[in-house]
Formats: sequence, structure tokens, C-alpha cells
Amino acid sequence: MNIKEIQALMYDDLTREADENRQRPISRRPDNVELFALTHFILEHENFKGAWESVADLINYLYESQVVVFPRYHSDSPGYVGPVFIILWGAGPTSMTIIGYNKDERALTILADYGG
Repeated sequence: MNIKEIQALMYDDLTREADENRQRPISRRPDNVELFALTHFILEHENFKGAWESVADLINYLYESQVVVFPRYHSDSPGYVGPVFIILWGAGPTSMTIIGYNKDERALTILADYGG
């Protein structure tokens, strides 16, 4: 199974969870599968090219960072339904990346990226 297939399955599961539980989004830390998908997405994205020397460096960084997922996020309708990941980078709380899904491709995408 490749990373795109994992992202698609994660999207399907989390979107179904959002549809079934239309309530206020509850946040939590990403699980290991979500961290795996985030790690590969970040390493392959042009915004982050060369930021980490290895996969292990990024994984350690994410484990020690403030990363949160809202698995059941839904905006006012019509709008976004699905998981949203927020990464607060080490530069401070104004340095963050918000990652969600492109629903057409069922793949991770950057929704917003703020430098510190």
C-alpha cells in the first residue's frame, strides 16, 4: 500500500466519522497512521524541502511538537467536512501549518501556512 492509498483510507474513515457524529469537533493527538501520513506529506511537499535531514528527524520533531487533529471538523454549510491537522512549529505559536484534505483527490493538502 502506498502513501496515497493510506491517505485516501484515512480520509474515508475520518470523513465517515465526521458525517456520523455531527457535533462540536473534538481534538486529539494524531495516531501513528496519521503521523506516518503527515510525515510523508511534509517530506514530499515543496514548502518543506530540505527542512529535515532524515525521516527520523521529522518523526522525532512531530512527536515532540504540538500537533493536533480535529477528526470530525465541519464548517458551516456548504463547506469543508473532514479531518484538520494543525502543527504549531517550534518558532512560536504564530508559526503554524494547517493541513486538511483535497476532497476530490482524497489526499492531504495545505489549507494554510503561517510563518513565524
